[in-house]
Amino acid sequence: MSFRRLTDMTDATTTKPRKRSWRTWLVAFAGLAVCAAILAVILLPRILQSPIGTQRILDVLGPMTAPGKITVERFRFDWNRPVVMEGFRLHDQDGTVVITSDEVQLSRTLWQIIKDPNDMGTLSFRKAVMNIRREADGKINLIRALGKLIDPKAEKDFAIVIADSQLTVHSPEMPEPFVSHDADVEIDLPKAPKPLGFSLTASGEGARKVKFSLAARGQIQRWTDKSVDIVAEFDRWPFVGSGMGLAATAWVTGRIHVTEGPKSYHIVPDIRADLQWQDSEDLPKLLTAIDRFRFRSDLRASYEPTVNVTFADTKLGLPGLDIGLKGSASDLTGESAAVDVGGEVKVDPAKIGEILAQSDMGKVRFAMTPVTFQASGPVDKKALNRMKASMATRVSGIDLDGIQVGDIALDMKWQDGKVAIAPIDTTVNDGRLFVEPTVEMTEDAMPARVRLGPNTTLTRLSLSPLISEKVMVYPAPALASATKVDGFISARILDGVIPVTDRKTELSLKGDLAFEDVRFGPGPWLLNLTQSVGLPPPPTFSLDQPVQFEIVKDRVIQHGLSVPIGQLTRLDFSGSVTFDQKLDLLVEVPVTPTLLQNVALFRSFLGTEVFKIPIRGTIGQPEVDQNSFDANMKQLGENLKNRAVDTSLDMLFNGILGGRVPRFIPGSGRAEPPPQP
Repeated sequence: MSFRRLTDMTDATTTKPRKRSWRTWLVAFAGLAVCAAILAVILLPRILQSPIGTQRILDVLGPMTAPGKITVERFRFDWNRPVVMEGFRLHDQDGTVVITSDEVQLSRTLWQIIKDPNDMGTLSFRKAVMNIRREADGKINLIRALGKLIDPKAEKDFAIVIADSQLTVHSPEMPEPFVSHDADVEIDLPKAPKPLGFSLTASGEGARKVKFSLAARGQIQRWTDKSVDIVAEFDRWPFVGSGMGLAATAWVTGRIHVTEGPKSYHIVPDIRADLQWQDSEDLPKLLTAIDRFRFRSDLRASYEPTVNVTFADTKLGLPGLDIGLKGSASDLTGESAAVDVGGEVKVDPAKIGEILAQSDMGKVRFAMTPVTFQASGPVDKKALNRMKASMATRVSGIDLDGIQVGDIALDMKWQDGKVAIAPIDTTVNDGRLFVEPTVEMTEDAMPARVRLGPNTTLTRLSLSPLISEKVMVYPAPALASATKVDGFISARILDGVIPVTDRKTELSLKGDLAFEDVRFGPGPWLLNLTQSVGLPPPPTFSLDQPVQFEIVKDRVIQHGLSVPIGQLTRLDFSGSVTFDQKLDLLVEVPVTPTLLQNVALFRSFLGTEVFKIPIRGTIGQPEVDQNSFDANMKQLGENLKNRAVDTSLDMLFNGILGGRVPRFIPGSGRAEPPPQP
């Protein structure tokens, strides 16, 4: 072997290892990269769920939920298991927690999120706590807190499922928060073109231990025409309403179906409710008898740009009343709100009679044609003078607990800012009743008061025991339980005010009452009253003096009622009787010369005195106010004692001046005076 050959072999030997070293490094680097990638894949879940990774994820989610905010204490990621969030909180724009849960699960694994980021999966809550609040402007904190997660432009598949959780709902019209411990909520947010879907079921118990529930489901087409199809069903759901000084809670049961949209909606409600009036013990029984209602309608509402509503086949059912309504309302949220409505009210006389009987108004029977009504024009307070409205009906066959009233035609018109009611000319038994009401308006053209003037009269109504017992005991309480009543009465209203919308004015009627040939046998309490003052009651009493009366709130106040007791004296009544027949009377018995049998001495110091007897209790059980009576008698005794001394001295003084002295009474123990010369 030559030297050159040996040298070549040596060179070849030395360069070959160099080539293997480069490849080795390449393989090594590739291996390291693979190992690093494998290590990164293995460690990525831990990196993401580290505090730094958690904060980075929340920073990415922040713009998606603005103006709300999501906070999570810790994420748990896995390539083969769903993502878990511990200590989940969803805050609204004010920082208030809307949803809180110790653990929330996202149905997607880490690998699925990386593979298809547009499918966000289902966010599942269990045993969560939700605090939903609807503000007075209609905005809901949950909707604002979810931000762009429910934005129509967010083309991602996403769903939220909240199961077996606590739900608290606050709303201005609810008397108390709705609290449910078994609420289920589902919100499905698919990408185009599928609509948003949702469902809600919840039941709870209010503060008054009344169980109620709510169920809602529907779809909202957020991609194309923005149409909706929503059904809400509720059972004893509480709502509070107030107005004109009244307030009530309605426990509503029924359903509402809403379709179409987004600028016009078809709304079909069918609901019924039980009413609970606030401060019902202070309200008239006739009002609190309205303890339920039912409402059905077919509404179409639009807002372009203000709200307009049309309604057909609208029915409102109240105890004894069925109201049918149709028409429209326009520009309700604008400056020119107006209505054009009409309909009729069908009255159930039997049910109304039952309600009146329960309201202590006695037995009432009548027949009535449907009340027809029509109204059109602006409803803004500044433009009510352009409102036009009318109402008409006819009532016949009226029997008020035995008192017969003739047919009454009611006709009312509202035009040019004034309300006119046609005069009522009818009969009460054999008497003639004429009523001419005048409606006084407020400055903003609302009916304020109904005023009755001197043209309102009752002429020559025959008296009977029934009329005396039901009507006359208020202005003439002496007729209570009277027997064999004969004669006529006539009455006139001098001034009367019946408030409508004027809450500062109270019911007030002033008038006078005239008696014509009235004779009656006394009832038990008038008989006892006469005998208690030592007067022999005549077989028949009479009334011939006019009486002035005034009705204020719930009482009838009278002055001038005078009942003669033969030729001896009289009983003068003054005071009031309430509508529930409570008495606050003062009976005065004047000491007349006839009563004193014309004895000069008695007349001189008794003739100007009056026995005063205060009467309390009720018409059925009157009683003397003993304390007031004793005080009156004590004062009377003092007056008589002082006047007797003065009278005796006066008589003695006059006798001396006239050359006469009083003759001593024989048997007084003193020597008789010498006879007069």
